[in-house]
Amino acid sequence: MILSSVLFFSFSLFLLVYPSYSSSSSSSSSSSPSSSSSPSSSPLPPKQPQCPPQNPLQNPLHPSCPAIIPLNPPQQQQQQQQQHHQTPWSSPPTCTQPLPTLHNSPLCIYTSTSFAHGRGIAILTTPALAAAFRALPAFSEGVDSQLHLEHQHEREQDRVYTETPLPGRGMGILARGPLSRGDVVMTHTPVLLALRNVTRLIAQEDLEMLFGRALAGLSGDVERGVRGLARRFAGGGTGGAGGVGGGEGGLLLLDVVATNGFEVGVGDGGGEMHVAVLLGASRVNHDCGPNAIYTWNTPLLTHTIRAVRPIAPGEEITIAYSHPLTPTPHRTLSLAQTFGFTCTCARCVSPEGVSNARLAEIERVREGILGGGGGGEGVEVEVLCARLRELYEAEGLHSLVGFGDGVGDGDGDEVGGICVRFWG
Repeated sequence: MILSSVLFFSFSLFLLVYPSYSSSSSSSSSSSPSSSSSPSSSPLPPKQPQCPPQNPLQNPLHPSCPAIIPLNPPQQQQQQQQQHHQTPWSSPPTCTQPLPTLHNSPLCIYTSTSFAHGRGIAILTTPALAAAFRALPAFSEGVDSQLHLEHQHEREQDRVYTETPLPGRGMGILARGPLSRGDVVMTHTPVLLALRNVTRLIAQEDLEMLFGRALAGLSGDVERGVRGLARRFAGGGTGGAGGVGGGEGGLLLLDVVATNGFEVGVGDGGGEMHVAVLLGASRVNHDCGPNAIYTWNTPLLTHTIRAVRPIAPGEEITIAYSHPLTPTPHRTLSLAQTFGFTCTCARCVSPEGVSNARLAEIERVREGILGGGGGGEGVEVEVLCARLRELYEAEGLHSLVGFGDGVGDGDGDEVGGICVRFWG
């Protein structure tokens, strides 16, 4: 992703698919499993052969491979101890042995307890990518305290939303007062970042153990907040990302990350994809015609949700977990398979023929914009852009109409870049 790039459908899918956040600690789960205890200085038993990585979205509550990644050999610990004082990290990283599945690079946990005014952040990534994180302005001296996070540590009474349980939708957020198009709902930094394809690199229990060690380096409030987030494979709920977490056993943290993570980029041009867990934004449920969008600012590692149309007091604030231009049958199937709920939003319950006919016209208009008027110039293109906006708004796709300030301009593609000058 690039600076302030708009995201519509890259919900974590940590395993490579998709997507949901602050100071909210929500309901906490049962007592922490042993995987979240402080890292041990002694290496774990050697890894056994023939234990393939598992897909966490298939059945993460029934693991098959033991957690046997050896961590931090003594010589590596000594090198890290000598180097960590030059970094923003609060302690030397905890690392696996070099992994053949990662080009013989280790996976390491990097923790900063002072990040974001003391909320902290834990990052599971490679040493090379950790260097890219370290170079970001978010970690520069004097910048972290002035991240311009309008709602990073908002007082409860100053928030523009309230968190509340919703029938059949788990937790959700409702507007406290009227919101206008473009208003910021929330802005936060992640508390956990993990290399996106890590689920294809190591076994489930290994990853659960690493997530536990990562969270153990942060405050108790943050760890409880993450453990209390919605989970697909445990805890009920059919809206958004499911119900509030609870229960015991299983791969709880892997389930939490798979259910709540957003895909984000770091480094030049967006760089390597990671999955971000944000406490506040994880409470925002899905709608195929959302009234808000989220954007990602790579240099400052910030995630922002903004209203895309007027929102009334008491109205639920929603974002899209799937691509908004996908036909209804494909959207509903994808949401059911990925997040485990049946979408009942206005677009999904409306007559399918009407919606699909409108989507077909949207596609024709978009093709006309790209193919006409000398690359986006001329009266014909202006007329087509006006028609496109009408179709977007009729379909409830206000999220595809940009703000004219570089944030959310169109759907982040060439068509949006052409039309934003006419949409104003």
